[in-house]
Amino acid sequence: MTGRETSDIATEDQGVLFEALLELIAHTPVFPNPVQTLAQGKKLGNVELLRLAAISLGHDQPNVGVFKGEPTWEDVLEVKSGKRATVFKREFSDCGMHVVTRGSKVTKREWNETLEQAKVWHRLPFGVPTWFEQPYVPELQCVGEVRALIVNGMVTYTFVTSRNSDGTWEVEPIQKVRPTTFIKYLLLFIFCSIF
Repeated sequence: MTGRETSDIATEDQGVLFEALLELIAHTPVFPNPVQTLAQGKKLGNVELLRLAAISLGHDQPNVGVFKGEPTWEDVLEVKSGKRATVFKREFSDCGMHVVTRGSKVTKREWNETLEQAKVWHRLPFGVPTWFEQPYVPELQCVGEVRALIVNGMVTYTFVTSRNSDGTWEVEPIQKVRPTTFIKYLLLFIFCSIF
């Protein structure tokens, strides 16, 4: 709800547009394939893989709660204010477009628009997006999230996504890949410097 998700295409027309795109790819190769691209947005499958990986390595499991339906505006207010130490996320979203966390700037109007957008998903081939909840991690707010693009088992590109004070997201490349132990010490240093 950073403003980027508000489309110039009316919500009711987005499903029609995607159906037309499906018709196009039935007759013409399109790369990347829109269905495969959007199917990658099913985050809960990846969360389950990470949970199983953590169990197999003897680590703590990430906590994830799945909503039946959608978070209410009252839920959003609790998270924004910090009364609830969690983060809401939605599948089929990128760049933090459908993330509610402590200090989020989302308004009730923007929240209602986000929920309205989901009404077209029943016409699409991969199901309605699911909202889920994870614990709030302060380091993601002050340091960002490190991401890596891996091709054929090799790290080819790394970057950090972080939230700006105005609620928008910034993506910065990382020039050197460092071990996670370095990041832990860096986070500890930053945390100690803040407090």
